[in-house]
Amino acid sequence: MLIRVPYFQYFCCYCLFIHYFATSLIEPSLRRGDSVYLVGLNRSQHATSRKSTVTNPCTALKIGSANSPRYRAINMEVIELDTDFGISFSGVLTNENGKVQALWGSFSTQVKYSCNTTQDHQLVRGIPIYSISEVLDKIVSGAKGPVSLINGVKRPMPLLRVLEAELYPTLLSKARSYGLSDEWVKALVRKDPLRRHVLRVKSCFAGSKAELLLQQGDMILAIKKEPITCFRDIEKACQELDMSDDSVGELNMTIFRQGQEIELLVGTDLRDGNGTTHMVNWCGCIVQDSHTAVRLLGFLPEEGHGVYVARWDHGSPANRYGLYALHWIIEINGKLTPDLESFVEVVKGLEHGEFVRVKTVHLNGKPAVMTLKQDLHYWPTWELKFNSETASWHRRTIKGLVG
Repeated sequence: MLIRVPYFQYFCCYCLFIHYFATSLIEPSLRRGDSVYLVGLNRSQHATSRKSTVTNPCTALKIGSANSPRYRAINMEVIELDTDFGISFSGVLTNENGKVQALWGSFSTQVKYSCNTTQDHQLVRGIPIYSISEVLDKIVSGAKGPVSLINGVKRPMPLLRVLEAELYPTLLSKARSYGLSDEWVKALVRKDPLRRHVLRVKSCFAGSKAELLLQQGDMILAIKKEPITCFRDIEKACQELDMSDDSVGELNMTIFRQGQEIELLVGTDLRDGNGTTHMVNWCGCIVQDSHTAVRLLGFLPEEGHGVYVARWDHGSPANRYGLYALHWIIEINGKLTPDLESFVEVVKGLEHGEFVRVKTVHLNGKPAVMTLKQDLHYWPTWELKFNSETASWHRRTIKGLVG
């Protein structure tokens, strides 16, 4: 997806549909050996029900980075069944009474066959229902947050507190070889005898508070002295911060780094889930603030993070002069453009036919300077903004030639 649209709006509509019209949501989570029924629509759009057995209720989902930034699920445990129903069959997992226990959805990943050959691959797994019900409860109960229009009704949307770091599990047997003490190994096993692993930091989101303190390879042992063994433990710890009136949004974490155990106060971030709500089309290229998939790669330009080029139009000045996607625009005619608002202020002062000097930084960190000629007749500058209270996009021409 090139422009991160407010997908949270559609997610909320789907959640409310489940809450009011579908079967009840239940907990606790599924366990290995539990019988479930996959209820959904097949390729012919016919309702179908099939029985299966849970083989692994807490498999860590592993989806690698794609060639270009795009959304991918991270820090998520999924449910595996003993039956392969294929990628065309989706729906929900229920118990014998018809109560929903998980969603059965698809994930996309890229498989590399050689240095230059990749192919999209789809897999279908179960998503535990608590990941939906916890957000849904906040929406129904009237969470504190910005108001959005959902199915004609204005509702406050919850602000979710998250630790913006990509994590992955490492077996305790391997963690011991890295120097983790037997005392911590025993404590983690006592906390969770099923998983028997420790979470490690793979990377942090660029521009996040976690980036300031966490490092690649750090083992997260505990939060507030309580052992941590799964992604859900961290999610609960982040939610508890919002329940405390005197909380500053920091997690008291115990980290194992390079053979040493250290204590850190790691900041968390508040997100509304709306994605991109503002974009600008300038010289035929789509410009926006760096969305989550870009920040997940762990790099942003030092010059105020710049504005990100997500796509270009064929035949446009951006295409002819080489201003392609996967670049940040950090300067125009020597003026810094650290964010989208400052970018708009600079480009609205440019005239038709003017040669513009653009300084960019590629996704790999390589800087470049180019010059392009602006054409406001065929390629006027315009912007799109999303209004959450009316659930609609509004287009405004920033500068163009009349007639």
